[in-house]
Amino acid sequence: MLSGDTLRSAADLSLPVVGITMLYSGGYFYQLITQDGNQVEKPIRWDFLDSFEDTKKVVRVPLQDKDIAIKAWRYIVHGVTGHEVPVLLLDTNLPENEPWQRKLTSALYDAHKFNRVSQEIILGMGGIQLLDALGYGGIETYHMNEGHSAFLTIELLKRYKTVEALKQHCVFTTHTPVEAGHERFDEEVMTNTFRGRIPAEISALAARARASST
Repeated sequence: MLSGDTLRSAADLSLPVVGITMLYSGGYFYQLITQDGNQVEKPIRWDFLDSFEDTKKVVRVPLQDKDIAIKAWRYIVHGVTGHEVPVLLLDTNLPENEPWQRKLTSALYDAHKFNRVSQEIILGMGGIQLLDALGYGGIETYHMNEGHSAFLTIELLKRYKTVEALKQHCVFTTHTPVEAGHERFDEEVMTNTFRGRIPAEISALAARARASST
């Protein structure tokens, strides 16, 4: 699923959709070709301040033994009929956060497992909180494009109370069924990140999945 194309199509079809992603401020570069045909990269810094609306909304999500502040910027995708699809871009580069927390939304696919789990907490749990804070109520279906936002289920379990009820409101799509295309996090990383805040229902599902894979 190409999320950008999906949101553009939703706008063109006048569908009631809101998108959530991260505000990756780093990792961009120009690609240049030298005279001998080699490709070189020239790093650039993307200044997004003039591109998005500052919603002024900030939520806080527990991460280890600290809270991390998450801010939402907003971009509007305009459809051919004039319909608008808002996209929320989540940002932790805020003065109230510690330096390591501020960098969590700076680059896509951080290779460090702790940072990857942290990013997915920001996107999934922080995304749900910011939807509520910005007044996007009445959402019936939450679409997880890949596993990056999977922790939204932990936040939504507070609302729907049971896993079976939660399942009725969640849809998952992936671009590949190949095992190598899906992230796995060992128990130590999860314990270090969540510090006992994973609901028993989710832990039971994880244990069942581990048992079935051995």
